[in-house]
Amino acid sequence: MNTDIENLTIMFTDIVGFSKIVSSLSRNESESIIRQHDKIVEKTIKRFGGKKIKSVGDSFLATFRSPTDAVLCSMAIQDALWEYNQTDAVEQKIIVRIALNAGEVRITSNDIFGEAVNIAARLESQTPAGTILLTESVYLSMNKNEVELEALGPSEFKGISHPVNIYRAHAKKEKSQHTPENPEFALYPYDGAHQNLKPAGRSAFTFGRVFIGISAALLAAFISWWTTINYMPGIRPSEADKIAVEFRSIANKRITDIPSIDGLDNEALNNIEVDPTFTIIASTTPLLLDNNYLELNNKIEEFDQKYPNNNYLKMLKGHLALHNKEYQQAIEHYQVSLKAEPTLANEELLSKNLIKLLEQKRSEANQLIARYFSEPMVSELAKRSGQAGLRARYDAFYLLIDSGNNDKIDRVGLNTWDLKELEKCEHKKVAIAELNRLNDPRALPALKEAAKMGFFERIRYSCMTKDLRQTIKKLETNTASS
Repeated sequence: MNTDIENLTIMFTDIVGFSKIVSSLSRNESESIIRQHDKIVEKTIKRFGGKKIKSVGDSFLATFRSPTDAVLCSMAIQDALWEYNQTDAVEQKIIVRIALNAGEVRITSNDIFGEAVNIAARLESQTPAGTILLTESVYLSMNKNEVELEALGPSEFKGISHPVNIYRAHAKKEKSQHTPENPEFALYPYDGAHQNLKPAGRSAFTFGRVFIGISAALLAAFISWWTTINYMPGIRPSEADKIAVEFRSIANKRITDIPSIDGLDNEALNNIEVDPTFTIIASTTPLLLDNNYLELNNKIEEFDQKYPNNNYLKMLKGHLALHNKEYQQAIEHYQVSLKAEPTLANEELLSKNLIKLLEQKRSEANQLIARYFSEPMVSELAKRSGQAGLRARYDAFYLLIDSGNNDKIDRVGLNTWDLKELEKCEHKKVAIAELNRLNDPRALPALKEAAKMGFFERIRYSCMTKDLRQTIKKLETNTASS
C-alpha cells in the first residue's frame, strides 16, 4: 500500500441539521436532497481545482492545492446552495457549514489522514450554519486580497495539543458585484460568488489555458534542447536535466483540465494571450544556469517594462539582489513574490537563497521559511544543518524540528562543526558524546583533527580528552571490522 505525504488545504462540508431533516422525509425524498446537494458541491469543487476524497451521507471531504481556491470554492458553494434554496420547487432548504485547514497529510488508498485532517473535522463541528471558517494555516498562505477575513481568535479542539487561531470568510465588499445594472446578487451571502468568482490559479478563458499548456510544453522542450546543446561540456548533464524537469513542473502547475478548443475562429485564437511567466522562464533559465547575472539584469529590466507585476519576475529580482549582496532588497523581493504567489516556495533556487540569507538577514529569512515552508526548503535546510556557521546551522536545525522533519537533520555534520566551532570544553564534550552515539565513520577526520592539541590546549580542553580518545577508538574499531 503506497503512502504519499503532501501539504494540502482540506475542506469539510456538512448539511446543518440533516438528521432532523430526514426524520420527517421518506427515503426517496432524503436521497433526492443528497443527490441535489452532491451535484452542486461536486461541480463547484471540480471547477475550483479541488479533489473530492469522499462523501459520507451529507458530508464532503475534499482537498485543494491552492488555499485561495479552497476559500473561493467555499464561498461559491454557499451561494450556489442559497440560489437553489430560493427556487419555488424546493420544499427543504439545504444549508451547509464549511471548514478549512491546511497542512501535511498522508494519502493512502485515495483517503487522507493526519493532524491537519483532524483539525479540519473538529473545526467543521463548531462552524455555524451557512458560514465558512478557516484556520490560521489557510489564512497565512492564501491571497487575502480576494476575501474579507474576520479574526475570531484561538480555539481549542479535542485531541489537539495546541490552540488554533480561527478566521471567518466574508465577501469582499469593496469588490461587490451588485451595481444598479447588476442588482441580482445583493441578497446572496457572498455576492454571487458562484457566478462572479473564478479559480485564482486558472485563466478566465478555456481556450487561453489550452494555448498556454501547448506553449508550456514547447518551451519546456526548448529548455531541454538548449541546455543539452550549450551546457553539456560546462555542467553535469544531471544539472541541465534538473532545470528542464523543474521548468516542466512549473508549466504543469499552470495547466488545468481543459476542454477542446474546436470551434474557435482564427480571430479568437490570435487574441489569446500567453502567460508571460513562460516567456520569462525560457529567457532567464539559461542565464541562471550560466551564472550570467549581467545579462539576467538586462532581461529583468526588459521584462519589467512589459510585465511589472509578474510574480516570477519579482522573484528573479531577489536572485539578482542576492548575487549583488543587496540582502535587504533580496528579502523584500522574496517577500512580495511569495505573498502574491506562495507556490513559488517550491522553486529550488529560491529555497537555496532563503537558506543562504539566514547568515545575513536572519530574522526575516526565518520568518519567510517558516511561513512558506516547502519540500525544497526541507532539502536545503537538511544540508545547512550540517555545515559551518553556528547561527544559521542551528536556525536550520530548529526549523526542521518545528516542522516535524527531525529525521532530515544532518546530526553528524552538525556535531562535527560544533566540535570545530564551539569554544567551551563542556560544549565540545556534548558534541563528542553525540558523535559517539551516532557511531558514524564520517566523523573520524574531525575527531582526529580535534585530538591534535598542543600543551596549553590539552589543559584548556581536559574535560573532553578522555571522551575524545574513546570515541576515536570506537569509530576506528567499527570501521576496521566493517
